Amino acid sequence: MQPLATVRKALVRAQGLPPERLLSAALRRGVALARERASDLQDRLSRGSLAWAVPGARDDADALRRLEATAGALPLPSEEVDRALAELARAFPASADALTLRARAACEGRWEILGYGELPLGVAPDWQRDFRTGARWSEKRRSRDLPVVRGDGSDVKIPWEISRLQQLPALGLAFRLTGERRFAELVVSQLVDWIEKNPVGRGVNWMCPMDVALRAISISWAFELCRRALPIPEETRARVFLSLFRHARFVWGRLEDGGVVVGNHCVADLVGVLWIATLYPALRGAEGLREGAKARLVRQLRWQIRRDGGDYESSLSYHRLVMELIGLATQLLAQNGRPSVSLQSDFARMAALTAAVTRPDGTVPQIGDNDGGRAFRLLPRAPNDQRYLPPWAALVTGDAQLAAAAPLDPEALLLCGAGSIERHRALAVRGVAPPRRRGALFPDSGLAVVREGEFQLVCAATPVGQDGAGGHGHNDKLSFDLFLGEPLVVDPGSFVYTADPLARNRFRGTLAHATLALNGLEQNPLSGTDLFFLPERAHARTIRFDETEHGFLWEAEQRGYAPLVHRRRLEVDLDRRALAIEDEVFGPSLGEQHATLSFPLAPGVTARADGAVATLSRRGAPVARLSFEGEGEGAFTVEVGQYSETYGQRTSCEIVRLSRRGRLPLRLRTRLVAL
Repeated sequence: MQPLATVRKALVRAQGLPPERLLSAALRRGVALARERASDLQDRLSRGSLAWAVPGARDDADALRRLEATAGALPLPSEEVDRALAELARAFPASADALTLRARAACEGRWEILGYGELPLGVAPDWQRDFRTGARWSEKRRSRDLPVVRGDGSDVKIPWEISRLQQLPALGLAFRLTGERRFAELVVSQLVDWIEKNPVGRGVNWMCPMDVALRAISISWAFELCRRALPIPEETRARVFLSLFRHARFVWGRLEDGGVVVGNHCVADLVGVLWIATLYPALRGAEGLREGAKARLVRQLRWQIRRDGGDYESSLSYHRLVMELIGLATQLLAQNGRPSVSLQSDFARMAALTAAVTRPDGTVPQIGDNDGGRAFRLLPRAPNDQRYLPPWAALVTGDAQLAAAAPLDPEALLLCGAGSIERHRALAVRGVAPPRRRGALFPDSGLAVVREGEFQLVCAATPVGQDGAGGHGHNDKLSFDLFLGEPLVVDPGSFVYTADPLARNRFRGTLAHATLALNGLEQNPLSGTDLFFLPERAHARTIRFDETEHGFLWEAEQRGYAPLVHRRRLEVDLDRRALAIEDEVFGPSLGEQHATLSFPLAPGVTARADGAVATLSRRGAPVARLSFEGEGEGAFTVEVGQYSETYGQRTSCEIVRLSRRGRLPLRLRTRLVAL
């Protein structure tokens, strides 16, 4: 049944696409199948023999010597890591301490996974198990035959996330920082255990090529940090190198570029292959893999990165993931004598958007899906804290404006090495500091930002993403996120994916966002079975974004309630820290309409409704007043909702709503003023 379900899903997603795009997808799928068969053959030939993976090697020992003698440089070369860690300890002692504490927790078998907090999974966990439900996938069955959705509430993302092994590079860094050998010994023991218990192509952890690629990056990064500073048996080193070769060939044979929709998975696949092929040029076919992956990556990013720097999946969380991958690839190629101007440009453009939407506390709004996915996890940080991205990009690309816009972050120092503090300071002096009061429009991504001091507003007229397929987009058209010293009006996030389809659709539905719902309709149709499909119906667009005497004016519309149109005009008065919001629904006369305005509040913010006025408070003190100022009567109500800061985590929040019935044109005017 699984292949038939896949075909049905592809046919549904293909509706309305031009014939040339369908033909292109079919051709890509044919090429992908041929690559997969070639990959399987390579794996059968290389099984158990590192010598076969290194052309010209007489035996495994000779292959190992060649690999280690020709190994390339990490984005921050291994020999520079110690100086970078010493600078981290001097400039950011709390971050150095956090790195060590997390490594000690790992040695005690405690892991941080997604939004589930620190868990006692052990130093050798069951790699096939969803610890939340106890469900387990068999490591004896072929990965392609295993179900992603089992119908028992289990979540395949949990074993996938654990097996990305993203705790290992941080363990390697902690070893280099402290000299505690147990950190490096844990890296090696977990690598050996994982390789032994996850045969290639079997079990849950070879189902998704993206996760295989991210794991390859983690394994090689951690291994390179440890192998030169710790005596590791020759047999163990050979097993790790052979596993990396098999990871790269597996991913190359299964690039996720064969479907109607191609997204961040393909970017991760290509960066994973590029990473291994660049680091280990002695591997069989490394040059072809490196150049092929690099060329495909550049082509993919021309499609996936919009002109204004936004990722085409319309999710700020996935924007971060893709940006991290591009940053690693950019640094890796530069360190190994093969710089890419194209990747540098993409990295800088994406960082400029991130710098603009980052709130004063370093976090970003949760626009679109947020599954907590990362390319690396070197230092502990809040789930939506992205303040490290602009200074990292500034140091890598030499962009003075990025350096002037954001202070140096300790993670950027760890990625770019000793001397980063001085280099960032020198770049920032050359740049122009952002004005005190500023607005920024990203027209292709549908985002508008207004900021002054501790006030920030982000307005969203985003496309659903993925060229109309909406795999990670939400029904958040014409919504906004307001930061007033702390988050106030927010996007509630995502919670989970396949583990709870009903919750998945509640969190991405229209009523969950700070926008207008009409007659119980969704802006774009939700599916109860295809949880990564949100076909474009709204076609949201920004009409104007202008600076005014006291602030900014944003006007946008969406057509998800066709034949009716929802238009929103939002005027920001920065002098009074006030928003005047006017919503209008117009179109052919269809009788009485029922409109609902929603204002989801951040956890910790409470609301008290009194007719046409609602008072918003934080820690018992009033911080803002929301009032209805339209024609006729209107009364606010307060409901209990849910907010998810990261994948798998949710908490209660309050939602202020206002409902009105009337004939077209229907206008609702509200005002939100800081107290």
